[in-house]
Amino acid sequence: CDAIFFGNDPKNGLGFLGLGEFTTSLVEVVTIFVFTVDYILRLWTADIESSKYAGVPGRLRYVFTFYSLVDLASTVPFYVDLLTPHISLEATQFLRMFRFFRMLRVEGRFELTLTLFDEVYSDQKNILGTALFIGCTTWCAVASLYYLAERRNTNMIYCPDP
Repeated sequence: CDAIFFGNDPKNGLGFLGLGEFTTSLVEVVTIFVFTVDYILRLWTADIESSKYAGVPGRLRYVFTFYSLVDLASTVPFYVDLLTPHISLEATQFLRMFRFFRMLRVEGRFELTLTLFDEVYSDQKNILGTALFIGCTTWCAVASLYYLAERRNTNMIYCPDP
């Protein structure tokens, strides 16, 4: 069921984390693990990127770079929730949006692709805006109709018990 992998389903096997009411998804745990390992490795090898990051003072300087702070802001909320399961910190949830900023890091690998996207967007922004408006309007209309049709249906089960 999608809720086990992507949603906060209490039966997803993550009870050993001891997060109490806050149950997380398998995708989030795997993502946080990958981001954490990536961050530690980049911090360890920061002096290869630039000699100004050599040694402990250099590594501390690296921690306060923009993308390093974005990485910290995207992973730290998970560890705060993990270490304080008895405290519900709703404010940490919004920090998870920084994971999207983390994915914006280009580092030159996708420069040609992003340039092409930029050219297509600038040439076709009127058509893309119209398509976005029609898509969002259709999505809201269909979601409203779906809600009206199914709001009293008690037999509607997204994740049936096995």
